[in-house]
Amino acid sequence: MSASLDARARDPEESARLACLIAASRFVLRTVASRRHTGGGDSIDAVIVAAVVQANVRRALGTGAYDTFDEPVPADLREPASVPMLAERTGLPRETVRRRLEALVARERCVRSYGGYVVPVELMSGPTRRALAIEAYEALRRLTADVQRSGLDVGASSVAEAILRPIDAASPVRVVNRATAAFAIDFLRELSRLTGSHEAALIYSALLEAVKPDGTPRRLTFLGLAQSMERPIESTRRRAMVLVERGLAERDDEGFKVRRDFATSTDVRDLAAYSADLLRTMYAGIATASGAVDKL
Repeated sequence: MSASLDARARDPEESARLACLIAASRFVLRTVASRRHTGGGDSIDAVIVAAVVQANVRRALGTGAYDTFDEPVPADLREPASVPMLAERTGLPRETVRRRLEALVARERCVRSYGGYVVPVELMSGPTRRALAIEAYEALRRLTADVQRSGLDVGASSVAEAILRPIDAASPVRVVNRATAAFAIDFLRELSRLTGSHEAALIYSALLEAVKPDGTPRRLTFLGLAQSMERPIESTRRRAMVLVERGLAERDDEGFKVRRDFATSTDVRDLAAYSADLLRTMYAGIATASGAVDKL
């Protein structure tokens, strides 16, 4: 990252972790945004749907099958996801998960099954879903390039070259989608502990993404942020004010931004270290899942 941010970080590795945190924030925002339609247009619903899908297919993982887009996990191998399981996985309150799942059922985005909820196989296929899967794959390619530029070793060398190749029919798109969804779920769960909610976590991710290349925080307007996140402006303002109250952001008459000393904040440094560990986990999973490296 820049000399400005380097000067405020403890050492070059910490500066690289911060660069990766900003890249990860951008990646998570794009990942969640691309899944809004799957979740019915709401970012939190999209996170829940992603967690449901992950729970549904976990029994079939590691079989060497169901890696490419044309190989969805069949219905008889899908396990229902319970409300307690999803609440623990996402970090969302149980009642929030239950209420939103029932709304997803009403919109035919999930179905109730014995023991929990399942996303129908047909919703995981088709042109729209394929486009979303490819979009997530492309987002990972951009993240991988950002990670490489940061200079931080997150164990991506074994898959980076392969990930950056053009996508074809044999690419393990579903392996990559599962890994990126898991990263987004875990990242937001951890960030929500710092910000107080998933909504505030998404806003803080946008503030981190807005940091300039020289490490200077850039102000975002309430209106612009609300529009980009497809949220009411008053709701966005309230969530943003929580960040100000928690000492994570600064506000003026035009908008708000991450606090000026964010790069040396203990909370942000801890989050950057956690994000780096998540990146290592994600790349390791892609490298080992179903021989993905050979198929990429």
